[in-house]
Amino acid sequence: MRTTIELDEASLALAAAELGTASADDTVNAALWFVARRKDRIEGLLENPTGIGD
Repeated sequence: MRTTIELDEASLALAAAELGTASADDTVNAALWFVARRKDRIEGLLENPTGIGD
């Protein structure tokens, strides 16, 4: 899907550095994925705080 939005350049640069992305498209998509999966990551930590074994 293609859409036009205004992005804060400083925030985009910080997000790209944190996510290791090179383009605005990749940065926005990675950030959206990260936020969308946050609940799953939190629930996983609550179920297994150490991340070791089952």
